[in-house]
Amino acid sequence: MCMGRRSIKAREPNSPVQAPHPAISIDDDLSSAFQSLSVHSVPGKTTTSTQHIQAIPTPLPTPPPSNPSFPPSKIPTFPRSQPPKCRRCGWIPKYRNTVLSSNPNGNADRPYYICVKCKEKSANGSPNGRTKTSRQRDKPGWISWDDNIGIHRKNSPCFCGYASRQDRAGVDSYYPGGGFWTCALGACDYLSYREDGLTIREAQEKGFDSYDDGFEPWLL
Repeated sequence: MCMGRRSIKAREPNSPVQAPHPAISIDDDLSSAFQSLSVHSVPGKTTTSTQHIQAIPTPLPTPPPSNPSFPPSKIPTFPRSQPPKCRRCGWIPKYRNTVLSSNPNGNADRPYYICVKCKEKSANGSPNGRTKTSRQRDKPGWISWDDNIGIHRKNSPCFCGYASRQDRAGVDSYYPGGGFWTCALGACDYLSYREDGLTIREAQEKGFDSYDDGFEPWLL
């Protein structure tokens, strides 16, 4: 069998060049832009066929509450240059901690600060601790996260006057997976389980439910 080169016949001058696919002009309607072209190989012949694909719109994320935007000076940024002070006892942590990779709440490897003194007091029977928590901040000695997750310029304001942090209740809570707002810096006791940012007291004063069952965190 001869294994030499295969000769290629040159195209004759002025012979028309056939486009492999039908051209689509910019004036075509939107539906034509979603056509897929498939090539069928037949000995000695190449054919093309078109098949319409239905365009499925991607749902837009839930927008943040209609709060006024905070100026950059009122939006907390992380990581911190210095460890934060515990708002309960004033103790300053010496180390920053990291969540275990096996965390079931979607917080794997996130950095955070915790007050060892308050945690020890809780272990010794201090009322600061809870056996079934509703949010990360209620864990004994919890101070704050040390990242920018859940922070947005239109978040609800905390008692410090800064943009709060959106967070998610843990799977072991009585509000599992629900969203809530809390102080991003861990410096005040601001807390809201409602998407509109009302605290429990404010919601009760207005005759609203303290919890918003439809509050699904969208910034995490």
